Amino acid sequence: MPVRNTNILISGADIAGPALAFWLNRCGFTTTVIEKSPKPRTGGNVFGLDGKRGIEALEQLGLWPRVQQERFEGYQCTFVGEEDKLIGTFNAGELTAEITGSPIA
Repeated sequence: MPVRNTNILISGADIAGPALAFWLNRCGFTTTVIEKSPKPRTGGNVFGLDGKRGIEALEQLGLWPRVQQERFEGYQCTFVGEEDKLIGTFNAGELTAEITGSPIA
């Protein structure tokens, strides 16, 4: 059965909405992304570059070479306990390289 309407409305401009729009546009659909927030958000969920799935997703999007070109080196994760006592830290980029064998930088 052929697709008749190729106009798609996507609600939410966090990480999933624009990613869905990207893929639908590649497949010939016309997309509009809407967001209820009146301004860009300053916080939210981190897109996981610190694991194999994040790298695979960037490869599928064709963005992995650009990320490597920009020399993203991961981010420092810090664990703090009561009274701001440091529990531990690690660099997500270094951990990714160790786990996946695919360095980010």
